[in-house]
Amino acid sequence: MISKFRLIAGSLLFYFAIAIQAHAQSYDGTYRGTIACDPIPGVTAGPLKTLFTLRVAGDVISYEREVIRPTREAPLGITESGSGSINGQNELILTGTAKGRTFRSDARYSGKLAGNPIRLTGAQVWTYR
Repeated sequence: MISKFRLIAGSLLFYFAIAIQAHAQSYDGTYRGTIACDPIPGVTAGPLKTLFTLRVAGDVISYEREVIRPTREAPLGITESGSGSINGQNELILTGTAKGRTFRSDARYSGKLAGNPIRLTGAQVWTYR
């Protein structure tokens, strides 16, 4: 049986902001920052934070971040990764996936690739088997 949880802010959907320090004059480059997920009562032991890496090479955009245990004690050894696009208004859209033995997480992040820091928001939908 597969159970699917759509976590809503304050309940069970991860909403968060990603602050990425941008130092490149063009979009091409590697951007590193922190992804921070708000605590979810009864699910996580507190806020979860991990490194978020965004790579831009022309029109090829990718990202990755490590999946953290809800107890915050250690990483799971699983990476969420995905790809994205930038439109003419500097809006960045990323989609990605992480898969473990008992779960799958589908993520979507968006924001403007402008300013310093770059701020993205997003959501993750977790499916447990």
